[in-house]
Amino acid sequence: MAEPPPRWAVLFEEEADRLIEALRDLGAVVEHCGSTSIPDVPAKPILDILVGTPEPLRNLSIKDALAPLGYEHATWAGVPGHEVFGKGDPRTHLVHVVPLRGSAWRRMLHFRDALPSDAELAAQYGALKRAFGRTLPE
Repeated sequence: MAEPPPRWAVLFEEEADRLIEALRDLGAVVEHCGSTSIPDVPAKPILDILVGTPEPLRNLSIKDALAPLGYEHATWAGVPGHEVFGKGDPRTHLVHVVPLRGSAWRRMLHFRDALPSDAELAAQYGALKRAFGRTLPE
């Protein structure tokens, strides 16, 4: 578990530009999500990115668009309602592709937006992340 570096937002913006360009023909919307998107909260050193696409998800088109950027379809990820693509070894980026404005899209953005607006909730979440980080093997 890593304490939040100030560079997460910059890293996201740089990757978002590449993703927007790669996915421009699919009508995708790109958002920063997960712990790296929440100021002052510890996170695994993996940048989580949410990509919403109009339904139906065109997995082959998405896979083909993300491959030149170094992303591989992470069929092992097991996140219900998400198609996940990973980049890096060790993993540095995870892209979660979901239907734009669907329930997974709304849930991920609600989580991201709730913590910065509630300092107590963010502190509790950060404490949990630190506690779990100490108990998980590297």
